[in-house]
Amino acid sequence: MVHHVRGYLILGFGLVLVITTLPVAAQTPTPAPPPSWEALQFPPLPAFQPPRPRTFRLRNGIPVYMLPDPTVPVVRLVGWMDVGEIHAPRPGIAGLTGTLLRTGGTRLHTPDELDALLDARAIELEIQIGRTSGQITLAMLSEQMRTGLAILGEVLTEPRWDPDRLEVAKRQEIAFLMRENDDPEAIVAREFQKIVFGADHPYGRYPTPADIRAITVDDIRTFYEQHIRPDRLIIGVWGRFNERDLRNELRQYLGNWRRPRTERARPGLPVTRPGIYLVRKPDVTQTKIRFGYAVPPFNPKQPYARDIYALQVANVIFGRGFASRLFVRIRTQMGLAYYAYSRYPVSFQHPGAFVIATATQAQRTVQAIRAIQDELERIRTEGVTDAEVQYAKNWLINSFIFEYETPANIVLNYLELAAAGLPEDYLEQFVPNVQAVTTDDVNRVIRQYWHPERMALLVVGTPEKFDSPLSVLGEVHEIPLHGMQSSGGP
Repeated sequence: MVHHVRGYLILGFGLVLVITTLPVAAQTPTPAPPPSWEALQFPPLPAFQPPRPRTFRLRNGIPVYMLPDPTVPVVRLVGWMDVGEIHAPRPGIAGLTGTLLRTGGTRLHTPDELDALLDARAIELEIQIGRTSGQITLAMLSEQMRTGLAILGEVLTEPRWDPDRLEVAKRQEIAFLMRENDDPEAIVAREFQKIVFGADHPYGRYPTPADIRAITVDDIRTFYEQHIRPDRLIIGVWGRFNERDLRNELRQYLGNWRRPRTERARPGLPVTRPGIYLVRKPDVTQTKIRFGYAVPPFNPKQPYARDIYALQVANVIFGRGFASRLFVRIRTQMGLAYYAYSRYPVSFQHPGAFVIATATQAQRTVQAIRAIQDELERIRTEGVTDAEVQYAKNWLINSFIFEYETPANIVLNYLELAAAGLPEDYLEQFVPNVQAVTTDDVNRVIRQYWHPERMALLVVGTPEKFDSPLSVLGEVHEIPLHGMQSSGGP
C-alpha cells in the first residue's frame, strides 16, 4: 500500500514539473471576449436535409410512407383521410361516422368483442373526422402488428354500424355541445368560425343538439359509402417492424378495398362579412377578442412562390412569438394581456382565416382593440425593418429544424405534403426560400394580402364592464348565447 502511494506521489510530482516547465510560447493566450453578443460570429450552417421515409403504394392506390425506428418495440400508424364535415349534407354526420367506425363493431366482431380484443392485445385505435379531414391512429407492440392491421382493415372495410353505439355517441356529443357555453374560449372559437366562413357555409356551419339528434344509421352508412374510401387515404408508419411484413400485411388487409365510383365537389370559397360582433357573457371577468377574415388557399402547383414565404416572415414580425410587435405592444408595454398573436394561414387545400387574437380585463377591452388596430395600421403604413426581417427569418428557420426531431415528426410532415399535393422536395427547399425573402418582399405582401377593411371583430365578454361602449368602434351586432340554432348566421 505504501509503495502504491509513493508511486502516485512521484508520478504526480513529475507531471507538475512537466507542466510548469513547458515553454511560454506553447501556451495559447485566451482571446478577448467580444464587446456584445451581437458581435459573435459563427460559421454558416450546413444545408439541412430532412430524412425521407421510404414509400410504396397498395394495389388500390393507397400511398404508404414508412420509417423504421428500432429504438422502441412499438409500431405506430397514422392515416390521413381527405374527408370532413365540409363533405357532409348536414353538420355532425362526418364526426359521428368517425366515432362509429371505431366503436360500432365490424362484420366479424360485435362492439364489445372489438373493444375486448383491442384491450387484450394492448392495441390503441382511434378514428376522428373533423371539419376538413379525418385521422386514424393505431399503436401496438411490434409483435401485435399483424393483429392490429387486421383489425384496422375490418374496421375500415366491414363496419357493423351498431345502432346502440350510435345513440351513445350522439348523447356524448350533445352533452359536449351543451357544455360549450360555459367556456368562453369554446364560444369564441365556435362563433368566430361561423362569422368568418358563414354559418350556412360548409366551412362555417356548426352542429346543434337538434342536428345531432336527427342523425340516423342510414345517414352514417350513406356518408361512409360515398366518402370513406381508399383513394382519399394516405398512410404513414414508423417504429420497429420488418418492412417486408408491413408491406405484405397492408396489402392483405387494405389492398383489396375498392373505391366507389362517385365523385364529389369541394365547397366554394367563403366570404367574410365585416363588422363588430358581440357575445354577451356576464359571468366572466376577461374579454375574448378575435379579429379575422377568410383567406383562400395557395396553388399547390406553385409551392415556391415568394409570397408564401414572405407572408410567414411578416406574420412572425407582427404576431408570432415574444418579440412580435403585437406581443411587445399588448403585453410588454401596455400590460393588457398574457397573450396576443396573429396567424396568417399558408394552406394549399382549404381556405383558412387570418386571425388576430388576445384576451384582456373587461375594463380595458376597447383599449386593447384599438391597440391591435393601431399596430395593424402601423405595419401597413410604416413597413418593417431589415433587422426585423432577419430576426423573423432566423426564427422560422430555427423552428423548422426542430420539426424533425422524431420519426413521428418526419412521417407526419411527409403525410402533409402528400395530402396537399406538394412536391417531396418542398421541405428541403423551405430554408433557402425563407432566406431569399427580402424586406421589400415583406412590405409588399403586407400591403397586398392584409386587408383591415375585411376584418370581422368578435368580442365575448360583459359589455357593462367595458372601458367604453363597443359602439364607439362602429355598429355592433349582438349574437344571442341562449341556445344554438341549427342554421343561419349571427
